[in-house]
Amino acid sequence: MQKNKHSRTNNEIIRLVLSILLGIITTALLILCGAFLLTKNDIPHEYIKFFWIPIALISGIISGFSAGKLIKNKGILWGSIASFVSALVLLIFIYIYNGTETALFSLLILPLEVIPGAVGGIIASNLR
Repeated sequence: MQKNKHSRTNNEIIRLVLSILLGIITTALLILCGAFLLTKNDIPHEYIKFFWIPIALISGIISGFSAGKLIKNKGILWGSIASFVSALVLLIFIYIYNGTETALFSLLILPLEVIPGAVGGIIASNLR
């Protein structure tokens, strides 16, 4: 019995890491698409800080949904964890890119990514 429980936990961790990676890849692709749009259009610098909001929402939903779909139980927990780690990676990226001159507005990324991740995890785990 112990071996079965141990392999199940390893399986859940591997699936969680896969969903986190999917969220990070989604974030990177959305940043690239957004950077392309920002260079093609003349957008004032005041609005660039709002650029992260749709990226956080979409990547949170995708990472939470994939975690809920891959693990298939406790969707709110696994979706929240996956999207929280994706949000932390995004925040680290922002802090590295901007240096220490980042406003508190960027901390809004955490709830904007974790809440849709939890909802995506709930939806995915209930889809059978």
